[in-house]
Amino acid sequence: MKLFLVRHAKAYSRARWREEDELRPLTPAGDLQAEAIATAIAEEQPRRLISSPYVRCVQTLEPLARATGLHIEQDARLAEGATLDGAALLLASLGDERAVLCGHGDLLPPLVVA
Repeated sequence: MKLFLVRHAKAYSRARWREEDELRPLTPAGDLQAEAIATAIAEEQPRRLISSPYVRCVQTLEPLARATGLHIEQDARLAEGATLDGAALLLASLGDERAVLCGHGDLLPPLVVA
């Protein structure tokens, strides 16, 4: 299994964003970061792209989806505030699949340690 855990690229400031946080998008710099992520990972030929349903996470994987022709699956177990147990179950369900998962800074570091 080859697994890539990706924290979403640079998003607009939480403090300045006036809509629901789930809708907060990437900044232009974040768009460039997402393109760089796609360039770096596409050659690894992932089989699945799985994202938190938050816009900034989905946008982070969109260039990779275009490069690979894969659909981005949205999974709430990668959402901000999701439980470590839920995310661990998602990882366990992947078996031997090559996958890229995009989530948030509150979940990914503890998931790597677990």
